[in-house]
Amino acid sequence: GTFSGKISGGEARGDAIGNTVTIEDGTFKNAIYGGSARANGNGAGSATGNTLTISGGNFTGAGAIYGGATLNDGFGVGNTTGNTVTISGTIDNPITVDANVYGGKTDGGEHATNNTVILRNATVKDVFGGDGGSNDNYSNNRLRVEGKNNQAVNIESFQNYDFVIPTTFDPNTDTLLHVTGSVDFGADAKASIAGLAGNTS
Repeated sequence: GTFSGKISGGEARGDAIGNTVTIEDGTFKNAIYGGSARANGNGAGSATGNTLTISGGNFTGAGAIYGGATLNDGFGVGNTTGNTVTISGTIDNPITVDANVYGGKTDGGEHATNNTVILRNATVKDVFGGDGGSNDNYSNNRLRVEGKNNQAVNIESFQNYDFVIPTTFDPNTDTLLHVTGSVDFGADAKASIAGLAGNTS
């Protein structure tokens, strides 16, 4: 089916914790959240430990993709912590998600920490580990890249990079990750490479 409205595993007035969204097929025209939070009468809401996994579907003209987000409606915004987005195709059938991807995003300048984006045989637009809003409060966010011929436009707000090279990788013809724009590594960035290993099919 076609989904024109926003999708969220859980949208809370308060904290959005441990929600899961899994997408295998369909056409999507709006934003997708693993979990999203707004303030309630007791203060700002936080988005923690939410998971969004995409392995199929049509995302032409879709909104942004979020593992977890805290949304600003004028009553305060909390933190986004420990959320995960996985965009997963196969080597023989890669996936394209025509959208920006955020591990975690906060609209009000609070902290976006320990969020993860996993790209596996995937093409996306811009990728953000943790978007801390106007104050750029982000730390310890992780990008994991698996499979072959992943592609993104720009990559920002990650402090940890994991690259897993499949056994079928041919350095003469394959790329692990092609960035058509730029990568903002930052001063604290760390990278690890697992050579010719991993379940990336």
